[in-house]
Amino acid sequence: MICFTLSANTLDGMSAQVDRYHGCFDMLELRLDLLSQEERDKLLQSAGAPAWLGEAPLILTFRRQSDGGAWNGEDAPRLKYVLSLVESHAASLVREGSSVFIDLEDDVVAIAAGREVAAAAARHGVQIIRSRHDFEGTPDDPAAVIGELASCGGPGEIPKLAVQVRGSRDLVRLIKAADAVRGGADCGTGSGTGSGAGAERSAGRVILVGMGPYGFPSRVLSPRIGSFLSYGSDPGEGRGHVAPGQIDPRSMAEVYRCRTQGPHTEVFGIIGNPVLHSRSPAFHNAEFDRQGRDAVYVPFPTDDIEAFRELMTLLDIRGLSVTIPHKEMVAGWFTSNADKGSSCSPEVSAVGACNTVTRDSGGNLVGANTDVAGFLEPLLRRVPDLHSRGVTVLGAGGAARAVVYGLLSAGARVLVLNRNQDRAALLADEYAHLGQISSGALSPDSLSLMATHNDIIVQTTSVGMAPDVDSDPISFYDFTGTEVLYEIIYAPPKTKLLSRAEDAGCSVIGGEEMFLTQAKLQAQLFAQTANI
Repeated sequence: MICFTLSANTLDGMSAQVDRYHGCFDMLELRLDLLSQEERDKLLQSAGAPAWLGEAPLILTFRRQSDGGAWNGEDAPRLKYVLSLVESHAASLVREGSSVFIDLEDDVVAIAAGREVAAAAARHGVQIIRSRHDFEGTPDDPAAVIGELASCGGPGEIPKLAVQVRGSRDLVRLIKAADAVRGGADCGTGSGTGSGAGAERSAGRVILVGMGPYGFPSRVLSPRIGSFLSYGSDPGEGRGHVAPGQIDPRSMAEVYRCRTQGPHTEVFGIIGNPVLHSRSPAFHNAEFDRQGRDAVYVPFPTDDIEAFRELMTLLDIRGLSVTIPHKEMVAGWFTSNADKGSSCSPEVSAVGACNTVTRDSGGNLVGANTDVAGFLEPLLRRVPDLHSRGVTVLGAGGAARAVVYGLLSAGARVLVLNRNQDRAALLADEYAHLGQISSGALSPDSLSLMATHNDIIVQTTSVGMAPDVDSDPISFYDFTGTEVLYEIIYAPPKTKLLSRAEDAGCSVIGGEEMFLTQAKLQAQLFAQTANI
């Protein structure tokens, strides 16, 4: 269920938000703390109530600054206002058949005014969300915290835990908590955290939110992991997104299909760091939609590859794209023989980098590399014969390995430049048996080497990638206009380096072409898992 948080600072502004995202949400959250007192007073007047109040289930939230809101006063006047709203509009909305909720923090149960609001809500059929927000990190046992929230208030309250997810291991703990709360049912093959007994007291609806980039998957997988709802907000109105990691409700509905997911929805994804800029979710989710497949593709910012392996098991992830900086480490899953039953394509072994992972009929991992073909096909459309062409490759990471392998296989002469010259030399030594290859430092010292390898320049580093859009990895090089510049970055679509080459009259290839080519190849591999 998608809950659209209204973040404008006027009721008219909130009305505009409702209109703008009409049809993309299932519930509305009215953030009272973002309104001025004058605007809040309008709500208490029958003539001032906006028309959309009864159009969808409604959450009334008056958030304190300490919990990520705007209210910086005492609790008593805040709760007194909420009580007035319950006695007026909320009660009438319930009588008219609408569902109304109030978000109350767990610590206000100890305050008389907080208990008074809860009692009034019970009298009028208004439901309570009992919330706790932790912006410092994820607790060791989130399921136990959910159990505390479920037991601190009255019966039927919905516990909500929103925590800052600071890395992949925090996300693992949060997903395990979701598993434990649901008794381990229908959540991959996870076994929970052992805290299910405390969580069982919250049987039924529970809201789990992972804040920040690393918590993003919990937001767009909320139906899959059993969270009652997930919040979205408007990035361009009022204070914009009201919590770290939120996206707009249209993206939630149309890209991630949050309204159609269920406990058996297949999970695919992309790992990298950073990765939230990736266009892969839009591409692959559109493919699943076209196929009519109950599957979703999600970005997983990943800082700990072994923690992510655990997450793959918990969520039973069926397929994976791999990007910077994890391609070589993931290749190790297959080339180290550590995973019995796993297998990989010849390109993964030859390149030492893996950008695609799927599962076979036995659930074993299968590695592939679509970067080689994804890189070569657009280049061969411009330069049909690469034999003896001099090519400079910038970078020596996982993407560069696929590029160098493809170029040498096509007969090109290759120069690898990297800020860490030793790493460039190692790559050159490793691939020396495939053809003519040399190495150097990614600095002005290598200009003479580039002069004999400048038919084509291929940029494989992360320099220039959003948000580092003002950087140029070879600012010291002056284009002559005869080069072909191949930039594999696609966000932004035109980097500073690509623009400079284009201005000099060079033929340029943007990362979009490589992205689409390799993504189509990945989509074919993902489609093969549909009948497994």
